[in-house]
Amino acid sequence: MDGRYLPQGTNSPAVGPRIQVEAMRRLSLLLVLAFLFGSLSGCGRKAPPVPPGSIRPLPVKNLAAHVMPAPGGIELTWDVPTKNTDGSPLRWVKGFQLFKAEIPLDSFCEGCPVAFGPPLFIPVQASPLETKSMVYEDRAVREGMMYVYEVRTVKGWLSTSEPSNRVFLPWHQPPSPPSSLKALSLTDGLLLTWSPPMTWTDGKPLDEAVRYRVYRISTSERGWERVSGLLEQPTFLDIDVKPGQSYVYAVSSVFPFHGSNIEGPRTEPLEVRYRNIALPEAPAGLVAVLLDHGVELLWQENPEADLSGYHVYRTDPDGKTMRITKEPVAISRFVDRDRLPPGTYAYYVKAVDRETPPQEGLPSQTVRVDIP
Repeated sequence: MDGRYLPQGTNSPAVGPRIQVEAMRRLSLLLVLAFLFGSLSGCGRKAPPVPPGSIRPLPVKNLAAHVMPAPGGIELTWDVPTKNTDGSPLRWVKGFQLFKAEIPLDSFCEGCPVAFGPPLFIPVQASPLETKSMVYEDRAVREGMMYVYEVRTVKGWLSTSEPSNRVFLPWHQPPSPPSSLKALSLTDGLLLTWSPPMTWTDGKPLDEAVRYRVYRISTSERGWERVSGLLEQPTFLDIDVKPGQSYVYAVSSVFPFHGSNIEGPRTEPLEVRYRNIALPEAPAGLVAVLLDHGVELLWQENPEADLSGYHVYRTDPDGKTMRITKEPVAISRFVDRDRLPPGTYAYYVKAVDRETPPQEGLPSQTVRVDIP
């Protein structure tokens, strides 16, 4: 039989090389294990590797939506998170994903699932310490629609937060601001009055009932503060005022609409100084004496310490009344030296305080004098 037989011993040329290769592999594996053991023992205990995107930023907690009075739309605001889900500082924000849904009001179902469209990416590329809050204006809105929003914080590749709180807002054209805002000092406080608006902000006639909100700035305040709830009548008495202090007021119209308050623009600011409106008392004991050179009037002095004097008024026989003192008289005596035609004349006196502008108190009793 012509052929070659190769024995299967250890010196066989076919078996020997395979054994050597297997030995090398085992040796290499032992060296790798020894290296890894040495690395772990030399550098301390190592934490397990963290998969990309597993430490995500915390979600936004305070997303809010407001109707923009002009040019019309919805303003979204929220604070930028500062920490990750594990409590570590959030050092960088790539941006935010804004989700929006538009639902006709006649088919809106509270509690039903919301079908959001593709998200809009809002780039930030900053630290939360540099960008602490966000404002986004959505002007793509239509009347008769309910708008639903939520946002997600994007830290980086594969690292996006859970959804924020969800906000709902129906959109309607806001009402125009009130007009003719006025303020009057009273003993109880500052009385504000105004005229209702006549149109929506787009110029169309106002065909719905509106309410009002009053805002105020005082010298001790840094910005506008709301000082009233929703008012049904165009008037407000601000009792939280101090004599001699100035305040600035503005009023907005509010349209209640599908559970939301659609607030319009505010009036032009009105600055007013609250005066001590404790009016002077009516002078007492007024008497009139007819003299050759005129009519002498005498009365008792008022008890108030902040008076600048008194004004004297005269009513002629035709019923016309006029003040006959150009400036307040400092004493409780006055002589009317005008040449008067014959007839019956009536006089009364008012005390005047030192406010700016001066305020007159209640009138005294009236006395009459017959001029022959």
